[in-house]
Amino acid sequence: MDKQKKHYKLVVRGGYGLGNFGDDALMIEIYNFFIKWGFSNNEIAFNCYYDDYLYNLIPNVNLIDIDDKNFSFDNYIYGGGTQFYSFNNNSFDFSKKIKILLKYFIKTFKPRNYKVFGLGLGLGPFLDPLKEFDTRTNLIKADGLWLRDPKSLDYCKKWKNKNSNTGTDICNIIQFDINKKKDNRIGLILRDWKDEKSEDYYKSVIELIKYFIDNKIEFDPIIFSDRKDLLWEKKLVELGIEYLKWNPLDNNPYDSFIKKLNNYSLIITSRFHGAIFSALLDIPFITIAIEPKLKMISELYKNGSFSWKAPYDLFQILKQISQIKENHYNFKKSIISIRKQNNSDAIKMFDELLKKLK
Repeated sequence: MDKQKKHYKLVVRGGYGLGNFGDDALMIEIYNFFIKWGFSNNEIAFNCYYDDYLYNLIPNVNLIDIDDKNFSFDNYIYGGGTQFYSFNNNSFDFSKKIKILLKYFIKTFKPRNYKVFGLGLGLGPFLDPLKEFDTRTNLIKADGLWLRDPKSLDYCKKWKNKNSNTGTDICNIIQFDINKKKDNRIGLILRDWKDEKSEDYYKSVIELIKYFIDNKIEFDPIIFSDRKDLLWEKKLVELGIEYLKWNPLDNNPYDSFIKKLNNYSLIITSRFHGAIFSALLDIPFITIAIEPKLKMISELYKNGSFSWKAPYDLFQILKQISQIKENHYNFKKSIISIRKQNNSDAIKMFDELLKKLK
């Protein structure tokens, strides 16, 4: 006998459960918002990568494994992050083409009794045109899409998606009460990365670390995922350098980790949500532009941040650090101004979603 399907008012899909601080933060903030607005725990589920540690972040949360199809819902929400992208071209896969075409016709013409949304969603890049078409297929009849950035919105305009809107990152809904004076210390958020320029990336960041050590500049390497950033952990151990790491199994991990991030006067980051949380904490930042969205977020905060671009010249980032230190007040002032606007955009985005829910 088949197991009866569990029904939820809201099912939110995302990359939660992979031990990455940024995705875990998205899950927590989405959950907090809906609970605040009167939804019960029993009405909300997360379609994600099942892992027991998520219960330490949100006790009694309803989890549906990413491969589980035995559930139903009124509203299906793609909840933030870059859920659709391709860094490789596999468009020669004929069987995959057939499957995607079938899915396209089903999603286009088959009636449905639920609504689909994308909230604070990032799209691309798409090096594989087949993956881009598959993404368009998934979102073709969405009842509302709020895109995280202009490039993602451009994709939806290209696909002629009529329900696409300017949005922002989900975590911009957060309003911290920031009173603590920052330490004169640099946070260095590191991410494992592999592309044709990754050798330059690792070599240059290690050169920067050694410069900090030789010149007695206080800093902490920071790891957002002990599952995805194993190479950087190995390199830091070999260098004999202690580092801060997101551990979702800690006691009260989310709040305590954010308090640690709040200690820094400058953050250098190769992770997108490293930049987002820097801004939320009114901290000027420098992105290490290993992928387009890191350059994009720096451009958004252009008077409060810099972007360190390939080939990652040491002189360039040292000049950027010096400029921020010399003009810290003005950089911080710019961060605060843009952060407040992003918070207003996030509130508007969530409010518009609430009005459209089934």
